[in-house]
Amino acid sequence: MAKTDASEPFDRKHLASLANPVYRSVIVVLSKGKQVVLGLIIAPDGWIATKASELPDGPIVCKLFDGRFLAASVEGISSEHDLALLRIDATELPVPEWSDRPPEVGMIVATI
Repeated sequence: MAKTDASEPFDRKHLASLANPVYRSVIVVLSKGKQVVLGLIIAPDGWIATKASELPDGPIVCKLFDGRFLAASVEGISSEHDLALLRIDATELPVPEWSDRPPEVGMIVATI
């Protein structure tokens, strides 16, 4: 992943080049045909992280970047962290590139 130096002027094109690969990993969680929350594919075999408090009771469906709609199951919830793990029946899904180094003071950090 490209490193951004805080001394560089803000450049929307550069930010877009960092965000575009992650965009394919963002999914929309739907309930009764309505968007309820976004999620992020965290493993290529169908694992998705999302905000637990926004999930409704009942069936949920995930809309993927390529337009597919897939049923999802809630596999785990951490109320303390407001995090839910969903699972869809899919493989070879795009995942973001993860970094194992902590952010440094002055780095630009984007969240989804």
